[in-house]
Amino acid sequence: MSEKKLGKIHCSSCDREAFLLSKPRFEGFQKVGETVYCSNCGHEFEEGDRPSLLKEENPARSILGEREPDSLPRFLGTRDELRFCMYCREYVEHPFTQRCMKHQREVKATDTCPDFRKKE
Repeated sequence: MSEKKLGKIHCSSCDREAFLLSKPRFEGFQKVGETVYCSNCGHEFEEGDRPSLLKEENPARSILGEREPDSLPRFLGTRDELRFCMYCREYVEHPFTQRCMKHQREVKATDTCPDFRKKE
């Protein structure tokens, strides 16, 4: 059975913080509904008895404080700025290897080269 994690809750049955899980309920081979339960104690909640989900804290706030960053840092740049072999005109993919046709050697897709020529 495939379980889905719906979010964090404070379970009224075990009085602990846990995850609210959902799994399908079947009659024979026909899906008839879903069972929602606490990951900690296994208490099944009825449709109208479901606890509300807790608001999850953003992990970046512990490092950055209350202020949200204006933009995330860009470590590699955009695709146009990257000089990876996979974006080069001389790069050829083969089922068993990847080759640079300019230097006539085997390369990896993320290798870089001073003779880079962008694919059109």
